[in-house]
Amino acid sequence: MKNKFIQLSALLFLFFTTQAFANPINKINFIGLNNTSESTLLELNTF
Repeated sequence: MKNKFIQLSALLFLFFTTQAFANPINKINFIGLNNTSESTLLELNTF
């Protein structure tokens, strides 16, 4: 039981630390576009 508690607390610790250091992407620069517009590429990547 003690081992499972330690594993669970380690997983929770790792989850919350990665969420704390995650940075949102504010801007994407496209370099060398020839055939496709920026708006088309941005629409393809929305989930």
